[in-house]
Amino acid sequence: MRQTTSSGVLTLSPSFDSDRVTLFDLAAAYAYGFAKNHAFIDGNKRIALVVIDVFLRLNGYELIAQEAEAVIKITNLAEGIEEQDSIVAWIAANSQELDLE
Repeated sequence: MRQTTSSGVLTLSPSFDSDRVTLFDLAAAYAYGFAKNHAFIDGNKRIALVVIDVFLRLNGYELIAQEAEAVIKITNLAEGIEEQDSIVAWIAANSQELDLE
């Protein structure tokens, strides 16, 4: 593991408003940090996607996007085609509350 895992993982978008932070903002920020900062030698995009899912589940939501779409989104994020704000919107549109009953 590289030293960057403790710094730069949670990078909030410049348009981030701390008064209106959502779960989806934070999930996207974590994904952005792992996808863009290359904390690991290999698997950063896979980790970014898993982090979104685990973070959402820990907070009562699940990611319901199709796997192929999710791979494209995270790859585009890592390559700079997608911005963090668009990932926030995508996560919000592709998440649902967990049925805990």
